[in-house]
Amino acid sequence: MKANRVVIAVAGSFWMATASAGGYGISVAGATEHWVKDTRAGESHTRHTSGFNFVLDPFFDSHHRQAYLKIMGYRLTVGQEVSRSAEYGGITFTGTSVLQNFAFRLVQSDAFRLWLGPQLRLVYYEVDERHNGTHYTGDTVGGGAGIVGGFDVLTGGQVGYSLSFGVRRTSYWGGIDAYRADTGYASSYYLEDIDHRANALFLDVAVIFLSR
Repeated sequence: MKANRVVIAVAGSFWMATASAGGYGISVAGATEHWVKDTRAGESHTRHTSGFNFVLDPFFDSHHRQAYLKIMGYRLTVGQEVSRSAEYGGITFTGTSVLQNFAFRLVQSDAFRLWLGPQLRLVYYEVDERHNGTHYTGDTVGGGAGIVGGFDVLTGGQVGYSLSFGVRRTSYWGGIDAYRADTGYASSYYLEDIDHRANALFLDVAVIFLSR
């Protein structure tokens, strides 16, 4: 839970810094990650993540209506994320992610914008599931960076749309424990330590509303 508070604190810091937002909205995101364990050569698996997020873009309005004023902007995304895999008995990681995109414009008009830039990511996952008499618990912290590109489209009204995609690398640290009751007694054992590097392909689709 301490790591979860760190994620929330980071998100709160970004929120205070971007209080006068030009645009805000929601997004859905997905990614495919290839996890490779640092301490055991050759041990790897694939995870699929999905998320539902709140989006804050202080420069969304000026990106389009005052294009000549802004070459670079940024976009904060905070939301709930789920990571699934057949690894570790098929248990699911759930938690909170914070993404910060930095967008440098490449092509721009009053209604369209193409951009590219770096992305920073922070995520905290928890595990609390029961399967076939075994209770799995644990948590994982991840931090990483990547490259993201996107298309922004501003309609004639107060609503815009954005599609962003890219690649990133994240490091994860944590552990999973298992508690099993069988043969008339309970036993607890350490299931897996998490010390992985993950390469991901990701996609995010957002609807953004202008605040002015």
